[in-house]
Amino acid sequence: MTVDQVLKPVKPELKIFQKKFKDQLKSRVPIVDTVAQFIIRSRGKNLRPALVLLSGKCCGGLVSDSSYYAAMTVELIHTATLIHDDVVDGADIRRSLPSVNSLWNNKTAVLMGDYLLA
Repeated sequence: MTVDQVLKPVKPELKIFQKKFKDQLKSRVPIVDTVAQFIIRSRGKNLRPALVLLSGKCCGGLVSDSSYYAAMTVELIHTATLIHDDVVDGADIRRSLPSVNSLWNNKTAVLMGDYLLA
């Protein structure tokens, strides 16, 4: 089974999730908003949120607001740990793009990861 086949049953819900996730990361603090927008543009296939949304569909047939909040929580935690991991590893690249720590600095990356966890 391919990733596209897994994502297909929740494709419309993933579009809603992506908008909600983007809105959740908006900030009036310029550096936080700049880094957040970079993170949004450089994200992966949304596999973890898709699995949460699929679970919602399997347990009642519909995706509720709680499903979206759970999907956002999983994605925020995952993204934060990737940012922190890049700092620890001194990684300059993540998914063929510059890592947060390489574009800004380690301090900004750690604080952004902490912000996402909070």
